[in-house]
Amino acid sequence: MAGLLHDIGKLILLDKLPERCLEIVEFFNSSTCQLWEAEQKVLGTTHAQVGAYLMGIWGLSESIVEAIAFHHCPNMCSNSSLGVLTVIHLANAFEHGDHRKKNGERLDTDYLEKLGVADRCNVNSLCSL
Repeated sequence: MAGLLHDIGKLILLDKLPERCLEIVEFFNSSTCQLWEAEQKVLGTTHAQVGAYLMGIWGLSESIVEAIAFHHCPNMCSNSSLGVLTVIHLANAFEHGDHRKKNGERLDTDYLEKLGVADRCNVNSLCSL
């Protein structure tokens, strides 16, 4: 469920704030930040936060809401256990993570170190959790 819904906030932003989304894309294209960081700079929030808020209102489980909220920055989450958030963060980074691109998605290595799995995860190879 978290995998299917982790970017639901992008749809909400595109539907409700299409002009602001153009500003986000322009900022993103002219910078070296990631898309969610551009959203934060332009809107003061991210698609992850918007999506998590809605899923919380809808009553989805805490682990799913948490995974949606922190899938780009899991180290900011107070829950530091291997779980749904870890899987969604890794899947998102592997799917979008091309470090050769100036804005490629990055693994949160501090988070992975805290969990004790950083040595088993590399965006250029399969993860052996």
